[in-house]
Amino acid sequence: MSQQFISTHHLPAMSSVKTALTALVDKQLVSKTPNGYLVSDRFFAKWLVKGGITL
Repeated sequence: MSQQFISTHHLPAMSSVKTALTALVDKQLVSKTPNGYLVSDRFFAKWLVKGGITL
């Protein structure tokens, strides 16, 4: 969640990114790990890859 990552990927403000991540964790689509976040739902991961997101 560095500022460089957010600006490189044209993401909204840091608070919006945190809110979105919290919602994804609550829905068990993403898991928080000591090294960052991991897409834990297989179908969500496939949807992201289909949309051009590299995991």
